[in-house]
Amino acid sequence: MSPQNSNEIAAYLRELAAQEMKTDSSQITTTATFHQLGFDSISCLYFMDQIQNQFNIEMSPMDFWDYPTINSLSEKIFHENFAA
Repeated sequence: MSPQNSNEIAAYLRELAAQEMKTDSSQITTTATFHQLGFDSISCLYFMDQIQNQFNIEMSPMDFWDYPTINSLSEKIFHENFAA
């Protein structure tokens, strides 16, 4: 998948987070931290693996520390991998 902007990535991450947290995507706020959403280190690693596979990119577990929200992580992913 080659997203056109960071909003497309954020929408995917929101759906993926909802699946991981076993809730509806309407309950996932893209400005909340992953910790606030209920992620722990293990769920972040699983989440990272899913993102890497979906977008065919490489990530570091530290990305969840440096970019702690869906919005900030989406921006990072887009600008480092897909922006022209």
